[in-house]
Amino acid sequence: MASFRRSWVVQAALGLVLALSSAYSFASSPLTLAEDPVYVLGEGQLALWRDPTRKAKLADAQAAYAAGAFEALPGALGLGYEDDAAWLRFVLRAGAAQVRKLEIQPAYLDEIDLFHYSPGGVLEHYHYGDLLPFATRDVPYRNTVVPLNLTPGEHVLYLRLTSKGALSGLVKLWRSEAFERYVQISYLLFGVFYGVIFAVLLANLSYYAVRREPVRLAFLLSCALSALSWASILGLTGEFLLPRAPALNDQLTGILVLLYSAAAWYFFALLFEYRKHHPGLFRVAQGGVLLGVVSAGLAPFGFLQLLSPLVQLYVLFFILSAPWVVRRLWLRGTAAERMLAATYAAFPLTLVVVIAQSLGATGYGESKAYTGLLSNLVFVSTFQVAMLIRTQAKEESLRAAKSLEERFRYGARVNREAIAAREQTLGLLAHELRTPVAQVESSRQVLEMLDGDTTAAGREGRQRRLATIRRAADRLRLLFTLAVDSERGGAVEVPRMRLDAGSLLRGALEFLEEAQRARLVLAVAKGLPRFLGEEGPLRFALLNLIENALKYSPVLSRVTVAVSAAAEGERSGLLFSVFNEGEPLAPELWQGVFEKYRRGGNPEGPAGLGLGLFLVRRVFEAHGGGVRVVEDRVDGVEFQAWLPGTGA
Repeated sequence: MASFRRSWVVQAALGLVLALSSAYSFASSPLTLAEDPVYVLGEGQLALWRDPTRKAKLADAQAAYAAGAFEALPGALGLGYEDDAAWLRFVLRAGAAQVRKLEIQPAYLDEIDLFHYSPGGVLEHYHYGDLLPFATRDVPYRNTVVPLNLTPGEHVLYLRLTSKGALSGLVKLWRSEAFERYVQISYLLFGVFYGVIFAVLLANLSYYAVRREPVRLAFLLSCALSALSWASILGLTGEFLLPRAPALNDQLTGILVLLYSAAAWYFFALLFEYRKHHPGLFRVAQGGVLLGVVSAGLAPFGFLQLLSPLVQLYVLFFILSAPWVVRRLWLRGTAAERMLAATYAAFPLTLVVVIAQSLGATGYGESKAYTGLLSNLVFVSTFQVAMLIRTQAKEESLRAAKSLEERFRYGARVNREAIAAREQTLGLLAHELRTPVAQVESSRQVLEMLDGDTTAAGREGRQRRLATIRRAADRLRLLFTLAVDSERGGAVEVPRMRLDAGSLLRGALEFLEEAQRARLVLAVAKGLPRFLGEEGPLRFALLNLIENALKYSPVLSRVTVAVSAAAEGERSGLLFSVFNEGEPLAPELWQGVFEKYRRGGNPEGPAGLGLGLFLVRRVFEAHGGGVRVVEDRVDGVEFQAWLPGTGA
């Protein structure tokens, strides 16, 4: 601070100039001081004159005021990124002697010159700015504070401001006790803010050390640069971190803001998966990262005022693209995604306020700065909580996947053991079937040799019994052959024999009991084409489908067996349909019911090895056809088997 008194001649001359210039006092209205604890000059009390040369002295400013070059400001000063020097003039009227503290914001102003004319014409000159060491300030506070001894009367003050960044200015006049309370409360709030930020940084650093997720590193970098940027903008860096290095602190403000812009682009690109869901926005984000880093590198060389507006205008791409990202997140429906969507939707609103103030579209306001700080805290906390919820959901999904994999492995092992046991059972069954088959066949031969009843009725009865035994033996032999061939991986051999569908169906029905045949409804179309195949396996396959339908349907219900001509693609053929009124099959069984050892329907139903339908499929596929379950049938179960015809 420098204080001096001019000679009475100079004082008289200045008094004359002030008197002559009173006609131009319309440029600003004086502030009459009462007992209010604080005044914020910004409702017509400030008058502005811009000096493009940045070389004007106090006399030049006074001459400009006398010439009517000063214009009243409706609020605080906010010129944006301008290279001018701003001169502010305001008048204070004190009714009694008092001490006030004049606070000048923001903290990052390069040069602050205050010229104070007392009612007696005494001039005091104060020189401050963030280019000077912090220890040169009269009041140890983050912003510039000038103690004013105000005597009764009218005090005229001129304030000269310059800045490499946004040229803004806010003037507040405090009572000492009110200022002390304000300082305590503001530093308490800053402590809360940086406490939360530090906790978030520590949590993400710990998580990144364990999981190595890039999005955590991006969030960590973004939060750190944001906190440092606000510390520099609010003057905390110059007060606590670099009080003896003003030049370095002065450069850091712009660099940190530009690096934070780049880190924010990088973080959002990873968090919201721009590359996957928004390829165009991902390329914009790459440009934002590059622009922020390059601008930060060029800022110390005098390009800050040129590049900072460009970086902030580039953020418009982020603001305009927000609705598409928000919509996608909201439609995903999870709690974390919707929390992110709400935060992402609010973030551009804060950006608009900050950018508008930085570019000079709106005047500088302390409340806007605190709003931005609070919004930053809310966004950081919300993103942290949302990422925590998302991480927990991913971990739960991972645990569920591992549990499912373990259950699958356990089921596979149990299934292999069950298959091995069934194969052993089947081997034993096949071995045991040889004896009864041989006994039945030998009994048939004996009966034929001992056929002594010469009557027609006797001969007919014995022949029927013999035919039954023969068919049973054929069926057992065929079952044994198909089962053994299946276990050995062999194919069903199909000799080229011309067959008739009606005869084949009648032959299959002969194996049923009278009560079973009584439940059948037959629908055999006329003029069906013949086909090539082996009668034994096909008869077995049809019989198995019919018996399966009888087994898994209500006792008194009907089973419909239909045969009709049907084409598959360009091939003509026959379609065998077997429908029962039993419980419909679940969708997961529509294909699996034809697998080996797979049983459909109620597991507590009729016992079996699960080979029947597997062998049925092998038989029809060996004949060039196939078998399937009619899907989406809700009134029962229908199996359809198709065979290619010969066209004759």
